[in-house]
Amino acid sequence: MFSIEYARFYYPIFLILVSALSIIQYFNIQGKSTYNLLVKQKSQVWMFLFIVLFIWIVGLRPVSGRFGDTINYAENYRLISLSSRVPSWQDGGEWLFNWIMYRCSRIMSVNYFFLIIEILYVVPVYFACKRLIKQNQSLLLLFCLGAFSFFSYGTNGIRNGAACSLVILAITYIQGNITNKIVCALLCISAYFIHHSTALPILALWFTYLFPQPKPMFYFWIFSIFISYYFGGYVSNFFA
Repeated sequence: MFSIEYARFYYPIFLILVSALSIIQYFNIQGKSTYNLLVKQKSQVWMFLFIVLFIWIVGLRPVSGRFGDTINYAENYRLISLSSRVPSWQDGGEWLFNWIMYRCSRIMSVNYFFLIIEILYVVPVYFACKRLIKQNQSLLLLFCLGAFSFFSYGTNGIRNGAACSLVILAITYIQGNITNKIVCALLCISAYFIHHSTALPILALWFTYLFPQPKPMFYFWIFSIFISYYFGGYVSNFFA
């Protein structure tokens, strides 16, 4: 495991590495055509190694308050390890995450549990990028790494992060044959029972698939701005 005294260095080092990758990628794509970027095969080894190292190092991070809710999840993990009751779908709520936590608590320490969740967070994003741009997914993956929320979702809001990653992967499966749609539905269901906040993007995903008309969506968005301005409190309380 990595010492807790190095916890404060994790995020700055991550920012430096992503910045360096961005600069390298900039000079690599400078002046190249769209065909060259999206169609021509390129080596993905370095980005793949970076993802593996990110999962390993951040997944096995020390249990520290510097990582937000990591310390709270560690305490919940300790408590659930003392329980003999297996979480199930009959409990309602976000039972799938609790079920994963319960099963892991029987065979591994909390650090390896965080490693499992890190895999669940990063790997779906990796495969989503690979499905969207098969020949140069490292370029798209770099956009994901560069998001300000990426590191935080991997260490702080880990439940939300893992759920959202499943939704991102689900988006790549919604087109195509019936098998793809079943995979999409299963990913959405899993995401929802890991974190209920994914209900909105899941609803938007299926709604836009069933009704793919941009203009009504645009008008609805404009209408929602006025609704939010004049009736925001009432609407939010209603849905709460």
